[in-house]
Amino acid sequence: MKKSNVTVIFILFLLIGSAGCTDQYRSERDFYRATKLSRNILINPEAIPPREFQRAVNAYKLVIERYPDTWSAKKAGVALGSLYLAKGAYREAREKFEEILGIYPADKNVAAEAKFLIGKSYENEEMWDKAILEYQELIKDYPDTVIGIGLPMYIAQYYEKGKDIIERNRIYGDVIMHYTEISEENPNTEIAFKADSFIAMCYLKIENWPQAVKSLGKLAMDYPMNENIELTLRMVEDISVSKLNSPELAVEIFDKFLKEYPDHPLREHLIRESNRL
Repeated sequence: MKKSNVTVIFILFLLIGSAGCTDQYRSERDFYRATKLSRNILINPEAIPPREFQRAVNAYKLVIERYPDTWSAKKAGVALGSLYLAKGAYREAREKFEEILGIYPADKNVAAEAKFLIGKSYENEEMWDKAILEYQELIKDYPDTVIGIGLPMYIAQYYEKGKDIIERNRIYGDVIMHYTEISEENPNTEIAFKADSFIAMCYLKIENWPQAVKSLGKLAMDYPMNENIELTLRMVEDISVSKLNSPELAVEIFDKFLKEYPDHPLREHLIRESNRL
């Protein structure tokens, strides 16, 4: 290949690359501008004049139309629907979120967010029967997204309002079964860690302290280097001492943890706590 041809190809490569970077920069810049316009609408939608609302709408539409294949366009689509949701224009909000589901079906995180906000629009209208259908579809279709994994807990918190302790235990018992299945089907994964965390949270919600300590201990043993490991072990200690009056439970878990992970960064701290207890 001639040197001149190589030079031309190299220049074209640089131009194509820089064009992509430019589009990304411009899309993010325009999305930021739209976000600034919408800030006051989300804070106090009733006080915003129609002209200001429309300016924010147009700003998000510009991002979607001008940069359709960018992450900014996806965010703008969700943000556009959220403007209508904040304004109480629920039908229009749902139309925008449905458009997102149609345009980005392969992006499960964006689709899950749009699906959740459709449900939220029904919830805001006190149409829980329709909201729960959206939420249940979301859990089924996008179980490994951030929203999908947390949604059963969200639903349980809705249903527990005004319930007696027996009914609350039943509600959270069902949620624990759901998360247990997820954890067992996805061992040693991020989604299993989140599911196990929600199991512990459920036991804390219903004040089942023995199971709470057990689930927190399992969480520590299975995920010793997670960013919340110190908090997890502190909760084991606090519940064992203050709720169960059994500090030996915490000592037993600490000893088991150190036996499995003798070089863990928390080794000295756990030894001191065990001796103190």
